[in-house]
Amino acid sequence: MSSEEKIVLKQLEKLMEWWEGSVSEAGLPCKSLLLSILSKSYRMAARESVSPEEQAIKPAVQYILKYYNEKITLQQLSREVGLTPSYFGKLFKAATGDSPITYVHRVRVEKAIELLGIGFTCNEIAAMVGFEDPFYFSKVFKKIVGLSPRAYLNSGYQSELLDRQTIL
Repeated sequence: MSSEEKIVLKQLEKLMEWWEGSVSEAGLPCKSLLLSILSKSYRMAARESVSPEEQAIKPAVQYILKYYNEKITLQQLSREVGLTPSYFGKLFKAATGDSPITYVHRVRVEKAIELLGIGFTCNEIAAMVGFEDPFYFSKVFKKIVGLSPRAYLNSGYQSELLDRQTIL
């Protein structure tokens, strides 16, 4: 059993624990955990059949994962794979379900989640993960997670992450 499969099983156990416990505050964390499980399951299944689109964008995904905390533009990413920005954007969306910039935001938010419980302020975390404006960071975080960074931290839901390290 791969490490990713073990993580999915652990997440399913946690989800069942929350579900059986009927904790009223667990609704949003349950949804977030379920999305994580579905995402990982999909990636594990998809790994067996890699499309040409996924192969074409793989260098861009690796670039995003490496330089998520720096300014990343569509032009930079399209240069990484040798395609026009327009065509690259279409391929990327077809392969990941997200636009390139939305994907960058998701990676940054996932990295921010890792940092939230360590004691950094939201402003510090925003800068550390590549957002120049802390208010924009908070807005993007809430759009992706469903809670503001502070509300997420206060919810106690810090143990499970939407791990995109293994995508493609």
